[in-house]
Amino acid sequence: MDDDDEYEYNELDSEDSVYYYDTDNNEMVSEENVEKEELMTLEMATKKETTSPPLPIKTQTTATKPPVKKKSSRYVIPFDKSRFTIQVASKKNLNDAEKIAANLIESGYDAYIQKAYFRDTDEVWFRIRVGSYDNRDTALAVGKVIADAMTTEVWIDFVRFED
Repeated sequence: MDDDDEYEYNELDSEDSVYYYDTDNNEMVSEENVEKEELMTLEMATKKETTSPPLPIKTQTTATKPPVKKKSSRYVIPFDKSRFTIQVASKKNLNDAEKIAANLIESGYDAYIQKAYFRDTDEVWFRIRVGSYDNRDTALAVGKVIADAMTTEVWIDFVRFED
């Protein structure tokens, strides 16, 4: 017999009873006891299954979803992954962007305006940006000073190049 067999078959003198040798406990076990053990194990497993939370039922609808419109990809301005800049604002009107940039330059920052065209909406935005840093942490520190002074949020981006 295999080592994995839990019971080895062994008939004793009694014709009505069948006994098995329980190799785990080194004892003889009657067929009735084996069946009782198996039933108890089955009952315990069933109880565990019934006390576990019910599985969620997936519902299937026959309604069709409306087709999803694919947006055209936005125009991506090439960028340099080794250089960082601070974006202070973005305006649709060039005059508004120039006023913000002039204010930043007067405060001593290296501000510039970058034109961004979005094909999917056919819009042009003017991004007001400050500096070109080789270290993201430096850009974050300067950005925090600008944000506090202007009471606005800023974010760090890669330096981008116009085509």
